[in-house]
Amino acid sequence: MSISDPLNLTSNWVGSDVCSYTGVFCAPALDDKSIQTVAGIDLNHGDIVGYLPEELGLLVDLALFHINSNRFCGIVPPKFNKLKLLFELDLSNNRFAVVFLKLF
Repeated sequence: MSISDPLNLTSNWVGSDVCSYTGVFCAPALDDKSIQTVAGIDLNHGDIVGYLPEELGLLVDLALFHINSNRFCGIVPPKFNKLKLLFELDLSNNRFAVVFLKLF
């Protein structure tokens, strides 16, 4: 959840067409090519203030998650350990209290 987004990177994050959101990248689902699914999120250098909602752990096809150089705080949701396709994770230069992920 964003508390402050000075560059308005998430200003178009409304409605159900998440594949059109700035910084969100979609691809065909591995188990059903007819379905588009969120495969990547890239919000690097956005100066965004906020925390990561638990619901991010529901993006089971997420392969790339880049949010470096923002001001996210709190913890990385424990459900991130369920993201089996996560290949690139960059949480650097934020304000997380603790980052523990069991990726395997």
